Amino acid sequence: MLKTNKLRFDTYKIGLLIVVIVLAVVSDGFSQLTYVYDNSIPVNENNTLLSMPWTGGINGAQFNTIDLNNDGQDDLVLFDRMANQVLTFLSKEKQYVYAPEYEAYFPPTISNWILLNDYNNDGKKDIFTGDPSGMKVFQNVSTAGQPFQWRRYLFTNRIDIALTMGFTQKVNIQMQYDDLPHLLDFDKDGDLDIFKIAFTGNGTVEYHKNFSMERYGTADSLDFVRQTQTWGKVMQCLCDDFAFNGKECFTNAGRTEHTGGKALLVIDLDNDNDHDLLLSESSCNNIYRLTNEGTDSNPVINTMSLYPESPTDMNVFPAAFFEDVDFDGTKDLIVTPNVYRKDLLDMDLKASTWLYKNTGSNALPQFNFIKKDFLQEQMLDVGDNAVPSFADEDNDGDLDLFIGYNSDASTYGSIALYRNQGTPTDPQFEFITSDYMAIKSLQLHNVKPQLVDLNSDGKPDLALTATDRTEKTQLFYFHNTGTSSMQFDLSDLRIIPITIGDRENYHFTDINNDGKPDLLIGRFFGTLEYWRNYGTPTSPFYTLENPAYLNISNSPERLGMTCFAGDLDGDYKPDLIIADAFGKISVINNFREVTDYTQENTNIVFNPLTEDYHPIALGKAWPTAANLFDTKRSAIFIGTIRGGIEILRNEEKAPQFDELSLSLYPNPVRSESIVYVETNMPLSLQVYTLLGQPITAKQIIANELNTLHFEHLASGLYIFKFSSGNKAIYRRVIFE
Repeated sequence: MLKTNKLRFDTYKIGLLIVVIVLAVVSDGFSQLTYVYDNSIPVNENNTLLSMPWTGGINGAQFNTIDLNNDGQDDLVLFDRMANQVLTFLSKEKQYVYAPEYEAYFPPTISNWILLNDYNNDGKKDIFTGDPSGMKVFQNVSTAGQPFQWRRYLFTNRIDIALTMGFTQKVNIQMQYDDLPHLLDFDKDGDLDIFKIAFTGNGTVEYHKNFSMERYGTADSLDFVRQTQTWGKVMQCLCDDFAFNGKECFTNAGRTEHTGGKALLVIDLDNDNDHDLLLSESSCNNIYRLTNEGTDSNPVINTMSLYPESPTDMNVFPAAFFEDVDFDGTKDLIVTPNVYRKDLLDMDLKASTWLYKNTGSNALPQFNFIKKDFLQEQMLDVGDNAVPSFADEDNDGDLDLFIGYNSDASTYGSIALYRNQGTPTDPQFEFITSDYMAIKSLQLHNVKPQLVDLNSDGKPDLALTATDRTEKTQLFYFHNTGTSSMQFDLSDLRIIPITIGDRENYHFTDINNDGKPDLLIGRFFGTLEYWRNYGTPTSPFYTLENPAYLNISNSPERLGMTCFAGDLDGDYKPDLIIADAFGKISVINNFREVTDYTQENTNIVFNPLTEDYHPIALGKAWPTAANLFDTKRSAIFIGTIRGGIEILRNEEKAPQFDELSLSLYPNPVRSESIVYVETNMPLSLQVYTLLGQPITAKQIIANELNTLHFEHLASGLYIFKFSSGNKAIYRRVIFE
């Protein structure tokens, strides 16, 4: 008996030692940075106080409605193609409020387009979205009053890509990457049909009928059969050029023309009980109305006209969406560019959401143009590729906001200035100019600024990369010659002779702690280079010191990497924020003291809906940091490809893992091998042996009595690891 007790005591000591070691290893997790989205800093633009300034902007958004928060009202779900990002807005008192916390509920594999439709008539909209093989579907399997849950729809036991019956067999519903189909109950039989552009050949319209009701008597299947590849016998040849009555498009050489991706909206515009088409094409500026002069069963299209009547020219590839966005119960027309990149410098992406109010009815719509910047008018939006930087421009003791951007309708880029008219701890920004120091006169675009003291005189100088008309990108800087405020002389343009591409990014920071700003360059293919400054304050000279700083080398997961160095946690040691072309944000704490990037933290944003930490993806992004909230920890300001800024405020009072309430009993566990757990936070449980071998994992539900069965565990001491994000707490549990 004495020997048994000694063995148990020794086992207890070993287990306690393991717990101490493990807790020591994870102790840094308790100092994890906790960020939440913030929209509280006021912004005044053109004498208007913006209602949602820090939304991050909009470029080309696809519009859908769905009830996000189960309050019985339709909210907005947008998908911005250029950012490849879902954006969620709540409807509150007939106004839209940006609510990014709901974005976490949408599948990360949404691509190219998204259409929300209830295919099985269960009152819940499902997701239809693009796929390299055509189209995929996510069924909404949410429980009433609970967060969204989605299940990938299987078209066969093994295939989760949308299929249709072709001429002889089932085939993929294939589309070009920039095609936008339309889904509706076309034949009014209760299930969902599809219209799309033919994948091969010219611009003809395909109709795929859903036979779910005919074959099964319910709408819960997606059983498509292609009815025709030439609906209406119309074909688009070129912009403003269509062939009718089944005729082909020919060039002078007698060959059929081929055109790019297309967007469709199938809608009865004249209330004559048949459907018409609104069609647009990727290289064209207008939407084309194709009026059905026949019937739905025998469509006849003989004419084309521009639609809506005024204005029509959106610059490139407009797509139309039919949704009620002004809360009057009647669906409006929203027109946005269906582009995945900015091909034309004169695209005005800060006014790219055109609203046409429906003053008629859903059956007989009458669309009247209202504005070109719906939603955008309430956002800080400079167009595209917003690159933020902070400095005290007017020497009044607080930080002002500078935002570089790619280009506007003038085809040139510049820097927008938002001056802080508040205080260092209670900021209030006011728009001053979209062309700071007349940078447009240099005829550059793709302007990416950083305010940084380059010559050690205590004043911020202006560095920037920009691209000229020959598509050559260079790294420039101007010395600050001002005394009472910042002043730069455009004629004093200086060039740092380092080759840099238009999709590459730089950041000045002192790497080796010698008091001189060194240079980090994020190369397009994912490498982070360290260029050491061997020069003097007045004559910098940079030499490549490390071609893969922190072992960050070429990777398809880090394309177009951007970075910013600053003290985020108030320990007076610089941390490194990293973003990439996909908008993934991560932080490397005390980066000058580590050897590689493996210590990066991607789960820094706390979502109050999921009560957990999540990674974020904002599309291509440019981060910076500034302390504007009177805390010891800086906020992160993220410029987006969508032309705006999103704020991640360090939430020192956010729900902390340290406040976890955890009850586990009985301990020791008796012969029934049942453990009861109660907690105030959702947790993941991993059970380990004393040697650190994982045995089993379980999920712990918050605010419930969790009954856990462990019949398979032998007698002995085990380590229970309860975690949320990358924070963890451990319990020693004895099984007798």
